[in-house]
Amino acid sequence: MDPLFYKLGYIYFFLQRYEEALEKFKVSLKYDKNNPEYFFITGCTYYHLHNYSEAINYLEKAIKINPKMAKAFFILGFCYPTFGASIKIKDGNEKYYLRCQELGRKAIRISMQIDKNIPINASKYI
Repeated sequence: MDPLFYKLGYIYFFLQRYEEALEKFKVSLKYDKNNPEYFFITGCTYYHLHNYSEAINYLEKAIKINPKMAKAFFILGFCYPTFGASIKIKDGNEKYYLRCQELGRKAIRISMQIDKNIPINASKYI
């Protein structure tokens, strides 16, 4: 399936036309239910629409498909504190922050190995 709807949704997303973006992303998900990127961007769209329960739902689906998707953990880190008072958090939001930190440290280490021009003070984060 050509990711046409996904690309259209992305355009609407960056124009901050979230309702229209959401329509396109939902069509994309009908054609490909195994693409974590589709679930991620749909979750981000719900986040911007302040529908945190749906954002959490889609972000968790993205993580289920790709457990190393750091950006999904990062956005979840924003969703749970915002919405946490109104729902029962199964695992506590700490795991999302810790997982995001762990992946962030790993990304910095890898980046420092690849690009020797990264400032030395970046090492304080690993």
